[in-house]
Amino acid sequence: MNITRTRYLVGTACALMMLASACGEPISDKYSIEDNPVTLEEVPGSELWKVTLTQRATERLGIETTEVSLSDSALVVPSSALWLDTAGVFWVYTSPEPNVYLRHAVAVTDDDGLFAKLSEGPAAGIRVVTVGVSELFGAEVGVGK
Repeated sequence: MNITRTRYLVGTACALMMLASACGEPISDKYSIEDNPVTLEEVPGSELWKVTLTQRATERLGIETTEVSLSDSALVVPSSALWLDTAGVFWVYTSPEPNVYLRHAVAVTDDDGLFAKLSEGPAAGIRVVTVGVSELFGAEVGVGK
């Protein structure tokens, strides 16, 4: 091996070691997100979370709500309000105040694809989310974490 090649290899090795040592600081699992668009607050006595979005996040997700109605003694919601989890439980997200969302279990008795009749669920007049349901679920359960 000639001297020039040896110097090149030693120089390259030194450069790689310096680069590795400069990048060798431990990576922290802790981080913070400035202006986080979502905050979660545990709902006492349950495994559910209160999801609060910033106004901007609500607008960006295109969240829309409507009121639960009553028809022939059955609660009625648009079918788009329903979320079916992996355990086979149906849910809706209620919105007790602007930009605040709570998951609520429901019992579906009929669903024609446009509207679902419920035997159990939030009372008539309560606002439920009809657009952005899957995004709220992802925010609540931490999809991507």
